[in-house]
Amino acid sequence: MQHKRACSGALVPAVCLAVSLSLGSMKGPAAPKKHGKHDRLVLGSWNAPRNLGADYFQLLADLKFTHTLYWRSPEINPIQWQRDLDRAQQFGIHLIFDSWQPSAIPSEWLDMVLKTACSHPAFAGVYAPDEPGYRFPLENPARKPHVEEFRAAYEKIRQCAQAVLFQVDASDAEEIWVRRFLPFSTVFGLDIYPYPSRTDWKERVRRATRQAATWADKRPVWMVLQGHGRADWYNYATHHLQLKIPEEKGERPPVEVLLEMAETALASGASGIWWWSFELYDWRDSKERQFILQFREVNRKLRGK
Repeated sequence: MQHKRACSGALVPAVCLAVSLSLGSMKGPAAPKKHGKHDRLVLGSWNAPRNLGADYFQLLADLKFTHTLYWRSPEINPIQWQRDLDRAQQFGIHLIFDSWQPSAIPSEWLDMVLKTACSHPAFAGVYAPDEPGYRFPLENPARKPHVEEFRAAYEKIRQCAQAVLFQVDASDAEEIWVRRFLPFSTVFGLDIYPYPSRTDWKERVRRATRQAATWADKRPVWMVLQGHGRADWYNYATHHLQLKIPEEKGERPPVEVLLEMAETALASGASGIWWWSFELYDWRDSKERQFILQFREVNRKLRGK
């Protein structure tokens, strides 16, 4: 999710110009097989808070989450992966692995993930490189998403019956670029923040979710919503990621707004809600910790419990 937000500062102007490339005769799979656990509501947290002084999987269960983007997945460590999968299973949490590579899922990494996790009940799938349709016309060649790598990863992951290839694009990405990569996913979603000031949040979520459902073409839709304050993103980006980006301001959404966004997305065709992103927050900070803890109320209401 960071690439889109940082474009104006992290990418040189020449790279941030859209380029005109032909789709040619590229063909993807005609229709994705049904994969994974799509028969229930998915509530996902994006990564873990920093300096977490608690059992993460127990925390997620207490907050009524069902899934998380697995924060330890980039480093190839099958022993640690196995321990975390076992621990997550104890609390009913499912892990989406992410390689954190900008252009493609590394083949060797994916092979090890599938070898370690494919048959594990807590393994839910793999996250595709971030926002490929948005980033394709913007990135330099070394970071530009490649269709063939997406295709290769898709073919491997679809052999693991319970795994999804979760792909998220930006709501303001051009359709021509989104569709370039969309065939190589089994679950699709859009992220739709940041919101302009004094905007109608419900209408933006409704439009984006319906657009995602149209593009998804019978794939499950998991929307990624704004579970953070934009000032928090700016502080994290500049202090921890060392990005030079324009200052952003914006408060953390209150419980009422979080719930309204999620309910609107679900009513508009989504079967999963993900909140971006817990990694912006330091667990040692009492106010930031309190913001994270309020997701218990949101998720409890969404699950009807």
